Amino acid sequence: MPTLYQTALGPDYRHLPPLLQAFHSQPGPWWRGQVDVSWSPCPLLRSLLWLARLPAEGKQLAIAVRLVVQGQSESWQRYFGSRAMVSHQRLHPMGLSESFGPLRLLLRNQVDARGLHQRSHDTRFLGLTLPAFLSLQVQAHEWAVADRFHFDVTIALGTHCLLRYTGWLQPEKAKPFAEHRAH
Repeated sequence: MPTLYQTALGPDYRHLPPLLQAFHSQPGPWWRGQVDVSWSPCPLLRSLLWLARLPAEGKQLAIAVRLVVQGQSESWQRYFGSRAMVSHQRLHPMGLSESFGPLRLLLRNQVDARGLHQRSHDTRFLGLTLPAFLSLQVQAHEWAVADRFHFDVTIALGTHCLLRYTGWLQPEKAKPFAEHRAH
């Protein structure tokens, strides 16, 4: 049975680097690495990030990520040090949707020679579409260098950057990634 990302990306999935295919095709194991987290310089937005218990700011923080299949969706469990950030992704007619509590983002996916790119194009709060100035703007990029899965994620509110985290991951038990290439 194909995984969420195999289904969402269709034939483009096979163009992902083998390491990214491994990450998106084998939910369950933990991937660990390091991450740099930066917050908005705006005091009001920083207060909101703190209240939401989003990842704390810092350099070279420990990160652990795993995907858990839950029916037709995946639970993305991310731990930035001791702070959890959990979301749920599922198929949507326009790509993927990702939910954080009462917020749901619709994500467009693009695969190219540099990896996977995601960009949000719609934010809903309790099912209602938010106007652009209140919408979360998420841009994410995943790529591989040698045996490391790299990521760069920016979350903005309108035109104001709220949070950016960038870093790398490796599986707890490394396998040769060429074994994971889709056929």
